[in-house]
Amino acid sequence: MDIKAIKSFLKKLFHDISEKDIYGHASIISFTAIFSIFPLLFFLASVLGLVAGRYRLYDRLLKTVAQFIPADAYSAITNNVQQILPSKSILLVIIGLLISLYSASNIINVTIKLLNKLNGINDNRSIIKKVLLSMGFLIVFAFIAILVILFVIAGEVILKKYMPPFWGRSVLIAFIEIALYFLPFVLAVGYFYKKALNIYISFKNTLPGAIFFVLTFIIFSQIFRLAVVFMNVNKTYGAIGGIIIFLLWFQFIAFFFLVGTTINMNLLKR
Repeated sequence: MDIKAIKSFLKKLFHDISEKDIYGHASIISFTAIFSIFPLLFFLASVLGLVAGRYRLYDRLLKTVAQFIPADAYSAITNNVQQILPSKSILLVIIGLLISLYSASNIINVTIKLLNKLNGINDNRSIIKKVLLSMGFLIVFAFIAILVILFVIAGEVILKKYMPPFWGRSVLIAFIEIALYFLPFVLAVGYFYKKALNIYISFKNTLPGAIFFVLTFIIFSQIFRLAVVFMNVNKTYGAIGGIIIFLLWFQFIAFFFLVGTTINMNLLKR
């Protein structure tokens, strides 16, 4: 695209963001996240506990999440989740897994509805199909998380063992680790954009929005984490400061996610 086409595209994008009140719709996803985040982490803890035993992968997942989510919000969430970690009983784990799967899938169901609504698509799929689709996405994302964490762990071990020490080795390993997170993340988001909309859209046409979302997610999360250090939210709001930070952070993340699908649809119309 030339400069004129880029300006025209950005003008249309900003118009759609304002006209469709994308930031306002992002607040719906953010609010829903409060009721879904604990079942979601419980679900992931159950899956990772069954796969790897005694939460080693779960701890690794939390360590990864801690790199992006603000520290106060991270503490508020994990401190509560530790109290509801699954039992050693397989039966209780399975029951808890099913309950948490249904509860956590609510945020995905809400997001699917908003994606279709914002793009003017009539989503006439049955309620059962939507619920199953939401649960399916959650299961797929859980196993992607497992595979990515396993790849990162294996990659670190291999690189540290076979890569000779040199200046900047730790930086190179960090970049490789980010790449291992980035690619599956982009593919997962692109797949979600494709299947969530009740129209046909090729996978490659979902990638621009997916790349935009993942990049903004990583960059914004790091900037927001630094900003929170100087905000002193806990002094103002006390114990609920972490939850407030989480809501604010998640609202911006949801906003970028909705902008991603808007980018895809605008590119399709060109």
